[in-house]
Amino acid sequence: MTRLCVAVSVALVFFTLAPLEAAAQLRNLTFKIHNFTTKVDHFSYRNNDTFQMRYVVADQHWAKWRGPIFFYPGNEMRVESFVYSTGVMWEWARHFTALLVFAEHRYYGESLPYGENSFKDLEHMAYLSSEQAMADYAELLTWLKNNLEGAKNSRVVAFGGSYGAMLAALMRVKYPHIVEAALASSAPFKMFPGLGSCDRYYRRVTEVFEKSSWGCARDVSRTWPVLDKLGSTPEGCKTMQEKFRTCHNLEPGNYPEFRDWIRRTYSVLAMINYPFAVTYRGPIPARPVKKACGIIRSGMKTEERMVDAVAKVVNMVYNSTGNNSCNNVYPTANMHAYKFQECTELIHPTCTDGVNDMFYPQEWSPEKFAQRCRERFGVTPEFDRMLKKYPMPDFFKTASNIFFTDGSMDPWAAHGLAHAPTIRTKYHLIEGAAHHVDLQFAHRDEPRPYWNARSFARWFIAHWISWYS
Repeated sequence: MTRLCVAVSVALVFFTLAPLEAAAQLRNLTFKIHNFTTKVDHFSYRNNDTFQMRYVVADQHWAKWRGPIFFYPGNEMRVESFVYSTGVMWEWARHFTALLVFAEHRYYGESLPYGENSFKDLEHMAYLSSEQAMADYAELLTWLKNNLEGAKNSRVVAFGGSYGAMLAALMRVKYPHIVEAALASSAPFKMFPGLGSCDRYYRRVTEVFEKSSWGCARDVSRTWPVLDKLGSTPEGCKTMQEKFRTCHNLEPGNYPEFRDWIRRTYSVLAMINYPFAVTYRGPIPARPVKKACGIIRSGMKTEERMVDAVAKVVNMVYNSTGNNSCNNVYPTANMHAYKFQECTELIHPTCTDGVNDMFYPQEWSPEKFAQRCRERFGVTPEFDRMLKKYPMPDFFKTASNIFFTDGSMDPWAAHGLAHAPTIRTKYHLIEGAAHHVDLQFAHRDEPRPYWNARSFARWFIAHWISWYS
């Protein structure tokens, strides 16, 4: 039996997104990529290995001796992804006369502590954690301030989206002497076991589809029995393999994983449901959820057309240009690293029931999850580990100078803080917004609430860093 290795869970992905009209601007972004030597292990004396962490610097607007440092603590992608996607940092750099610094998260991109052996076994992967990554960033910032002419007294503002937003906010609390303020967009601090029901995320995805097009959730739910029938036979699987253009054989034995991949596609669409066209793995139209709903509805007349419609939606996300010969559902090295973190830190229980959401019944089983982690990485998850390290929501009770944002139409907002944890922090819910839209380049077609959110955040950040002047 051929096994499809797919990402069946929902990753805290910071998508490489930019408005299509900003694509020309991307060619004019001037920056330099550097390497910084840092420790593999910051917290013990047993391992003295070092590795090269990549980081990006853009200084065209920086006023030495007085301009702040805008810092992006990278999350689960290559550092270039954040350089091209975090438009708010580029757009504010001129106003603040800021130095831009983007760092690459260890074990992602090219910042591999042990090169091609980084994912060889648990011994090599054991140093992949949020604490180690934040220690990397703290060392980098300290080095820059001590060695870059004019940076010694620069105030540091951390920007982050999704997992990066969590890192930005946590760095403000853990390293307040290094990071003076933070903008944390779409930070799902309540995603962990014990902080809510497992059905919240996919119920919110369903809500996004239903609000975008009335009756869409019902239409999507009608497609699953049709797909399940095909997935139960070798002939049906071969038909779907051709229609979905998968790079690997689809068989009844691995159909459940394939089905989860389709479910995740709807999650992706909900996250990137912006009111303007963006580039993802190709051009994505404005309001793609509404577009997807129209495609699904057009296939409701026959079972064959239903399957064709679902395949068309999947290809709209992963192969919109049609240039790819097939859809490769195997995880990349970055996804492999994230799957490890998902077993050790970023545990996100999800479940669906097919009644209160548009999907199929699937329970969350801690036992099965733990078994998969043991089989794949040799680790047994500690389901309360993150809450022991960062007890939510109490962890932020003494926090200051953090501007939290969520989008009301972002599925991850189901795990957001929902309010400012202290009077010295701010929380803003962006009406109608998808995943970390306030970090993107501004767009002429964006609604007023997007502009308001950026304006509020900019005012408070300017106010906060002025305290240190």
